[in-house]
Amino acid sequence: MAESWKFCSPSSRIFRIASGYTILGLACLLGFLSYAFPDAERMIFLFCLALLLAIFLILSPGSKPKETLLSPEQYLARARRLFQEGKFISAEKNYSQAIYHFYQRGLLERAGSVFEEYFRGYQRVFAPKIQLHLCQQLCKKGKYLLSAQALETLIQEWEQLFKHHSPRYLEQAYLHLARIYGEKLDLPTLAIDRYFEFLERFPNSPWRETAIFQIQLLDEKLSRVLKRVA
Repeated sequence: MAESWKFCSPSSRIFRIASGYTILGLACLLGFLSYAFPDAERMIFLFCLALLLAIFLILSPGSKPKETLLSPEQYLARARRLFQEGKFISAEKNYSQAIYHFYQRGLLERAGSVFEEYFRGYQRVFAPKIQLHLCQQLCKKGKYLLSAQALETLIQEWEQLFKHHSPRYLEQAYLHLARIYGEKLDLPTLAIDRYFEFLERFPNSPWRETAIFQIQLLDEKLSRVLKRVA
């Protein structure tokens, strides 16, 4: 995995090792003195203590690696590079970081554009609150089908990944998806299906009457279309 990491500096590592061997030398000297002179209990104790400290300094691996903080654009550039190299898991993590940081900085249009690229490669969605905003950005750009696909994915994966989130987000996902099908993609049958699923899943929703009204409008529209065909 090609990641950028910060380790403890080489000079710090060399200093630790040198200090360890210096203390080890002092420990050996104390050990010699403890045998050379009688009543050297204190020297024996210092020898053991110095020996333990030397072993610790020499064998200590140093500080743990720390991930470098990058800007959203740097995360995005690294994600694209890793994707081109076939390192898809690492690339996905960096795409996610880029989108999340764009979103946190209020750069919603940029976050939506990067999500479009990300979703085409991975078919995965973000946490419901973020995802609803991203889909709104896609719709502003006229990417209605892509937005619908992302909302379908969010609904399908709700129980597995997002059931600890507020169900209000799921309600909004259903309603937003149905509106896209009915008003933007001219797919009234799919819109009606999603509205009915919404009503079955949330019978006490404050948006219940809205869904029923939209079903009636879509049913009338569909009836007119069928009459023309007949």
